Amino acid sequence: MLLKNLSFNEVVWKIPVRIALDWVFAFKSLLQKDTKSFIAVFKAHGAVLKWISKPHAYQKLPSRKLKQLGGVYNGSLIRAYFFKGEKHFSEIVNGKE
Repeated sequence: MLLKNLSFNEVVWKIPVRIALDWVFAFKSLLQKDTKSFIAVFKAHGAVLKWISKPHAYQKLPSRKLKQLGGVYNGSLIRAYFFKGEKHFSEIVNGKE
């Protein structure tokens, strides 16, 4: 869950972007008559709001920035895939070392 595991500085901008992208997907699904996906997005947002409203919602583990976590790729996947031609995960990861 992004909200629980990111630092405050990352949450401030990543959560609104994520919500906006979710809404774009939800309305795209609605236009394609995929009501199950549309409903699922808003159920998920409701679950997050319910989780936030509980007292334990802010009891977080000491958070580190995403770039400091192990196993996180810090580069641009788009650049590696489209511009550098690295088509496999092993090429992308080995290229950053």
